[in-house]
Amino acid sequence: IKDCRDGIGDEMLSRKMGPTYEAKTFNEIENILDSPLNYLYSIEASFAGSQSYRSVKLNYNRYRDDSYACIRCLARQEQGACDIYGCADKYFMVSNPLRPPEFLQHLANGISSYINQDAIKNRGWDYFTYLTDKQSTIPANKMKEIFDLVNTDIKKVQLLKWADNVQGSLRNRNLYNERQAFLQNYLSVECPKEFITDKFGQTLEQDISIDGKNIIVLDDQLTTAATAWHVIRSLKDKGARNVLFIAMFQMTLAVNSDVVCPMCGKPMLLKIRRSDGHRFYSCTPPQFRGEGCGYGIDCERWNAIEDEYYRIKREYEWALEQFSYSRKHLPNYKLIVINSLDKIRLIAEMCTYSVDCNDEFLQHLQEIKQEGESHIINNNKRNKYWEEFVYNCFDYWDDKGRSLEYTLSHLEDLDAYINNRITEK
Repeated sequence: IKDCRDGIGDEMLSRKMGPTYEAKTFNEIENILDSPLNYLYSIEASFAGSQSYRSVKLNYNRYRDDSYACIRCLARQEQGACDIYGCADKYFMVSNPLRPPEFLQHLANGISSYINQDAIKNRGWDYFTYLTDKQSTIPANKMKEIFDLVNTDIKKVQLLKWADNVQGSLRNRNLYNERQAFLQNYLSVECPKEFITDKFGQTLEQDISIDGKNIIVLDDQLTTAATAWHVIRSLKDKGARNVLFIAMFQMTLAVNSDVVCPMCGKPMLLKIRRSDGHRFYSCTPPQFRGEGCGYGIDCERWNAIEDEYYRIKREYEWALEQFSYSRKHLPNYKLIVINSLDKIRLIAEMCTYSVDCNDEFLQHLQEIKQEGESHIINNNKRNKYWEEFVYNCFDYWDDKGRSLEYTLSHLEDLDAYINNRITEK
């Protein structure tokens, strides 16, 4: 049964949404809860300091001759704020010329774990290849460095090649048919040469044959799968039997954010800076195809503000409600709350009844508190009897601010009350 609201029952839709885990039975859920890192996708597990053999299983095609083609992804290009294992920042780092060696090794370890598991290795793969880098690719040898680090017994060969005259990239072509046309024009199968010895002992050079061969292909990203299916068809047209297309990263559907811009009230998008993978919220302005005001804030900073705001809300709920009455509409309201914690504490301490806590009132309340401490609280006799005096003389005895204000205006009466109480004793 499919629920049109969230895709329940639609396996492909749920995978495109990029969930951290996927389970169909309660037993699978129990296993994930017992060993969460071991059930991440293989590249994600590598970066989390663990090992996994799992992949995002996107397509499995069986052909009439009983051969097959599969598409798998080893990490999710997920940038949801609550997903600590999503790898959108790692994907952007792949194209960073300053990517560190340990980063490349994590990628290679995740790939190696997946293709070396018995369920994959025992299917009899003949060649392991990759989608080569274009001459304009930055950094140079972007994929080759990762490919060379992968640990496998499968023979490594270069079977795919971009044309020397390739112009532009797939990223600039949003439609599937446009991508297909681009790939058809510029990406082809080109088998390398190999030396063989014939039956007469002569050494001959000839093209490697992929006829009837099983081939694993490595690429960096899967978006529309146009590249994957072009490569699969091209290899099978050359006689390849089974093809396993592995993308390191799967681009998932966008995650809607519930973060609202504190300046203009419009939804903000979670974005990742390509240069270093830094996450931030952006109220995207019109010049960048948005409708926002241009406000941006670091994710960690925003999360810290949220945590502190809700801590204050839990601890001073009533006082915050009074403080917020005339301020909730202001830009950067939550930051105002955090920076006004002393005022909220003052309301909690000094007020019992609802009141308009504007700045003028709070200034007056602070002055009453200071005068009260000076003339009443710090005076031993007055401090001992003032609450009793107010209880007998003033209707709002249970409101500290009003009680102090009343007492300050009746100090002579308080002192007389104290003398009478002492005389009675």
